[in-house]
Amino acid sequence: MAAGAVQPLAAAVLGKLLDLAADRYDMAVERVDAVQALDILIPVLPGAAMLHVARRLMVLAHDPQFGSQDDAEIHGRDPLRGIRMNLGGRSLASRALYTAVQAYRRAVTDDAALADAELAMDMLLLGETMLRSDDDAEATTAAGGLAVLSGLAPVDLHRLAAHRLASVRAAAIHGWAAAEGQPPGLPAQLAADPGALVRRRVAQFAGTILTRLGPAAAEPIFEQLRADRAWSVRYRLTRSLTQLAGGR
Repeated sequence: MAAGAVQPLAAAVLGKLLDLAADRYDMAVERVDAVQALDILIPVLPGAAMLHVARRLMVLAHDPQFGSQDDAEIHGRDPLRGIRMNLGGRSLASRALYTAVQAYRRAVTDDAALADAELAMDMLLLGETMLRSDDDAEATTAAGGLAVLSGLAPVDLHRLAAHRLASVRAAAIHGWAAAEGQPPGLPAQLAADPGALVRRRVAQFAGTILTRLGPAAAEPIFEQLRADRAWSVRYRLTRSLTQLAGGR
């Protein structure tokens, strides 16, 4: 089916999903599902529509407006509460931020004239605030959003690389790639990270590291990863370099 035939239906679905995500009378976990479903529409709809999505979702990210039906989950980490649960609803704000960033990137990629410096800065500041959350899932999701945003706003990737969570530090290499290889010393720092997840993610980006830094600067990083104590890191590097050689 041609993209032109898909767009009217997608636009109708978009409006419904935005309304579902903003419905404070629905359970937060259902609203998270609506936000996640918006990801599917991002490649289909035009940039102007995606800018609208980004703005709507940032309102939600700042104030999810949880209802009383969410009390058991939102306050579920309180050890004094008798009922505790985690269905995923607490991630509504960070998930809204992440999808807002994705939508904004799509809008700017489609039309550079849609760039909104104020909106991008709002995303940056909220993401940095969420990085300080004691909710690991929220901090990790926010880091993913900041990594995407790094190609469009001045994200401090060193802040991600120095975070207490390995999942956040691993997002730093994604941001480095989105920022076209800046700062240049970040891959070497991450290749020496104590977390195998982080080092494995660096190995996954071997091709990008080689392209951005050149063979002379990339080879010491690869040598360190080849000697890594974790088999998964060595395997990931071998696979990445093999795929790179096969693509030439």
